[in-house]
Amino acid sequence: FFLRIRRPPRSTLFPYTTLFRSSLEELLFELVKIAAEVISAKGCVLRLMDKQAENLKIVAYWGVGKDVAESTTQKVGSGAAGWVAVNKKSLIINDLSEDEQFVNIVHTIAKSLLIVPLIDQGQVIGTLTVFDKAPQEEVGSYQFNDEDLSLLETVATRATIAIVNTR
Repeated sequence: FFLRIRRPPRSTLFPYTTLFRSSLEELLFELVKIAAEVISAKGCVLRLMDKQAENLKIVAYWGVGKDVAESTTQKVGSGAAGWVAVNKKSLIINDLSEDEQFVNIVHTIAKSLLIVPLIDQGQVIGTLTVFDKAPQEEVGSYQFNDEDLSLLETVATRATIAIVNTR
């Protein structure tokens, strides 16, 4: 018995390399869209650290309302994205309703999260979050897994390079 997991072609993961000449805003929009598509998630949010390294502000989003994205700022160390920023570690939460550690507004818009840090020269510059994985017919699962984590970490590494190069 073999499970067949369909991986997107490698070229799908990195089409934004041609966006180096684009504005940072356009680049970030493409990055969150690509991340959500590659992971088969309902949406994606990219947060960048403010200059004081106290808050993570949503700077690009896909699959969330503009009102939520523009009104949500997260303290570093607070909530799931804040935890990822402080600990420099990725995080998978497949059932937010059962996770007491990260109770906050995210429960109203998401059921599950996969969050990875954006790290440049050992410093966290932000986080990349995908939420609510679409059902996968091949494997019959709605949960994020290690393959999703690996893919998102790859996207995050490329995103970090692109962000740093366009600043």
